[in-house]
Amino acid sequence: MDREIKKQFLSKWDKYSGRANLPIVFYYTDKDMEPIKPKPPKTHRCVFRDIIKVLRGKPITLDKDSIGCMGGKRYLGFSKEIMPDFEYFLSYRREGLEGECHKKNPEIVKEIMKKMPTFEAPGCYVVFKRIDLLDEEERPEVVIFFDAPDLISGLFTLANFDVSEDNIKVPFGAGCSTIVLYPYFERHSPHTLNTFSVHLTFPQGPIFNTIFLQTC
Repeated sequence: MDREIKKQFLSKWDKYSGRANLPIVFYYTDKDMEPIKPKPPKTHRCVFRDIIKVLRGKPITLDKDSIGCMGGKRYLGFSKEIMPDFEYFLSYRREGLEGECHKKNPEIVKEIMKKMPTFEAPGCYVVFKRIDLLDEEERPEVVIFFDAPDLISGLFTLANFDVSEDNIKVPFGAGCSTIVLYPYFERHSPHTLNTFSVHLTFPQGPIFNTIFLQTC
């Protein structure tokens, strides 16, 4: 990342956002990143269990072997497979499968999956780093903001500052799809510089975090 751009961003972020979390970024590479790759999971492991460490300043890299979730592999571009009976998993239960009730019925889920884009990862690894730790030769593809609603709303306003049409996108999907899949495709939209996606998560505790995405 350009040293001067990073310096200006960090200075303004510190001035206007107070103690807000620094954003993280990701990019794909074929460079050997084994030293910062988590061990292959023995059981199911959500991508966010690894990515959340990046906010604390620990860079990580993921590949097809270190992602412990079928959806994570799909949405990060390392597989196009989908779990069996996914339409029931995302809607209501059936015998032997607990449904998450995110959608009214399996038919709606099937239509969503028909329209949901897929892509092949352009590198063997996807690297996640906090923006202040980027080296000059690293070129981030997406910038991801994790923070409280008041700050996120300010960024939403900024996204629409120089346009007459609403420039906010709120896609339905798993957390990893909203921080990787959707913004990765938005890079090629006509309004790339001002296109945003958002995903809300509710972790344990009384305060919820908002994940805010800006494509580069």
